[in-house]
Amino acid sequence: MTIMTSTSLDADARRATLVARSSREGWNVGRYMQELTSAGLALRLYLGPDDQWIGEDGCGSFCVFPADLDGWVRRRPWPAREVRAAREVRATHAIGTGWPGAPGWAAPD
Repeated sequence: MTIMTSTSLDADARRATLVARSSREGWNVGRYMQELTSAGLALRLYLGPDDQWIGEDGCGSFCVFPADLDGWVRRRPWPAREVRAAREVRATHAIGTGWPGAPGWAAPD
């Protein structure tokens, strides 16, 4: 498990603001991802082993998690050295998993 720092909490708050703004203004997923990337808040997602994702969390650590509904709650740490060999994929693939880099994710209150 990762330790939340003030920097990651600030990033979560900025992501939550973008989610709220995208909902209010009716952005599509492409516009949301463009804004997220330009704000420097985009997290990376990789294709993992056995139908799993490897995702970066708000602190820059990597976790492996199932590619299914709410899979992020069952995440485990993943060594960064093994991520280098994985193929990066679009963050939209992880919609519904609970991964914080997926479009539509909101920070918990």
